[in-house]
Amino acid sequence: MEGSTRIPHFVIKPAKEEEAPLILAFIKQLAEYERLAHEVTATEEGLRATLFGERPFAEVAIGYYQNQPAAFPRSGSVPTRSSFTIIRRF
Repeated sequence: MEGSTRIPHFVIKPAKEEEAPLILAFIKQLAEYERLAHEVTATEEGLRATLFGERPFAEVAIGYYQNQPAAFPRSGSVPTRSSFTIIRRF
């Protein structure tokens, strides 16, 4: 999934388990921007289990600009509340 982009010095890489705090920070920043911070229930532990556990339920990519995390790429243009909540349903 790692790939370069048309933006110089910007690459997208698959997230690693040790980046769970960063992923949670991006989720909280997005929720704050969308005025939905009160809906965030995700935790680092929940992200680790859901994204990197025995049966991952999703994948995460992180954009890096000049080797610094800079973006949380999304496939759609509208965030969903599921971005803020980690629920294991299976």
